[in-house]
Amino acid sequence: MHIVAKVVDTVAAPIGEVWSIISGFGGIKLWMPAVESCSLEGYGVGAVRLVKVNQGFVSERLEEVDPTQHRVVYRVLEPSPLPMKDAVGSIQLTALGPKSTRLEWVARAASLDVPKEQIEAFTAPFYRTNIDKLKELLGSV
Repeated sequence: MHIVAKVVDTVAAPIGEVWSIISGFGGIKLWMPAVESCSLEGYGVGAVRLVKVNQGFVSERLEEVDPTQHRVVYRVLEPSPLPMKDAVGSIQLTALGPKSTRLEWVARAASLDVPKEQIEAFTAPFYRTNIDKLKELLGSV
């Protein structure tokens, strides 16, 4: 698997508050401004969300949600408008202190249809915009 994008940031909020938002697999519209709609089929690991963004629709399956490790992993299902195959996203939270959380968001893919730099050029800003919205929601800006 190739790492195609990685964004690391610090959120000035307790890990539990950050986790309560990012662990809601079907609730991404709350903190992802580009998401026009999100519907969810199923519950827990194996649930599939259909996400409408300005580029079209993306289906993603929840692969892992670990409240102890504060980790969410999802897989982009085919067909996908993204220029990569077998794409997997992960968000990992780490407590830095009582009111500070490290957020690491990584995109990986088995193969790429375009150079990695092109994927990173749209993925990293998308992640950063979402993290900024998350900070705004948590009063961490």
